[in-house]
Amino acid sequence: MVFSIVSKINENLLESLDLESDFDGDSCDIKTLKTMFSGQYELEAETSVSMSRCFVLHISGSVSSNSKIVAALSNYSCAVYDVPHLTKLDTTSEHKGPVSGIKFSPARDNLFYSCSLDGLIKLWDLRSGLKNSVQVFKDDTDDTGHPKPLRSFDIACNDRFVSAGTELVDGDAFLLFWDARSSNLLGGYWESHREEITQVRFHPSKCDTIATGSTDGLINIFDLSQGCEDDALLYSLNTEASVRKSVEDCYLVNLHQNTSSRELFLIAGTTAQRGVNNITGAGGILTANENGEFRQVFKVLLTWMQGT
Repeated sequence: MVFSIVSKINENLLESLDLESDFDGDSCDIKTLKTMFSGQYELEAETSVSMSRCFVLHISGSVSSNSKIVAALSNYSCAVYDVPHLTKLDTTSEHKGPVSGIKFSPARDNLFYSCSLDGLIKLWDLRSGLKNSVQVFKDDTDDTGHPKPLRSFDIACNDRFVSAGTELVDGDAFLLFWDARSSNLLGGYWESHREEITQVRFHPSKCDTIATGSTDGLINIFDLSQGCEDDALLYSLNTEASVRKSVEDCYLVNLHQNTSSRELFLIAGTTAQRGVNNITGAGGILTANENGEFRQVFKVLLTWMQGT
């Protein structure tokens, strides 16, 4: 499997690509791409992560002057590369299940977290090498003693809290919270989602506010400063997507910020069978199909994120 870094130069690159002719509902044509991105790009560097059958599942980058990229691979490992030459620096090998997420610390660019279906979130320090993780977060408080399998995770903007969403465990999907400094499990919510929690995202500037997405079709927004789950649930937005994961997932992809206007916007989506995803309007409002079926749902969410 190969992943690449691109740089802004070549205006004719998109036309030279041999794109598939069959229309995919989650894709758009070259003309539309060129109107959405003012700068054009060309390949600057690429590397093979493995000589065997191995895939890049997740990727995260640090934003320091000494930038690095960490890639989560299908063989349960994570590989760290420098930028821009993509020279491999080190590799982890501790996870015993598929890596379900990876992210650099928002406050310390020498640290990154990896999350896995083996039920563990591991913290890695690039300064000390990746032979062993420096912290482990897990919830093994149920009767089996086995950690709950973690489907998604995120770190608060102040780097003090870690949260993760689980697969279904005895009929419940858990949203778990840990103290990032001590690895202590602080608690969890398990009444707001009926299916596995596929996405967890902290607000980019409010460390006590978090949004979750699930295969039950709900996007939930919580205020973690409240004392219980019922009080913490601010909004529950029903996208009306099917709960069948293999056909019509509803998932929260990310919270983004426009660097010029500082406006926040949400990107969310469903599979291609739901129709074309469109981002429209100055606020980055998403409509999840051609008919704008979900437009009002995301207007509500954008209003919350912008604090208006």
